[in-house]
Amino acid sequence: MGIGVFADVYSKASKEEFREVLKIATDDIKFNNIGFNKRTKVNDLKLLLDRSLKLVRSVQA
Repeated sequence: MGIGVFADVYSKASKEEFREVLKIATDDIKFNNIGFNKRTKVNDLKLLLDRSLKLVRSVQA
């Protein structure tokens, strides 16, 4: 299911947007994992990717 989450966002975004979304998501996951020892579930990852894509698009506008 994890791969499908990435494919879903990839199909909605340009390559540049997708790279930026992955960077934002990776930074967020690293911060929460290291700082709070929090694990990211698949549903949380999907939500994080969707929100990151919205953020990237709103900044580009």
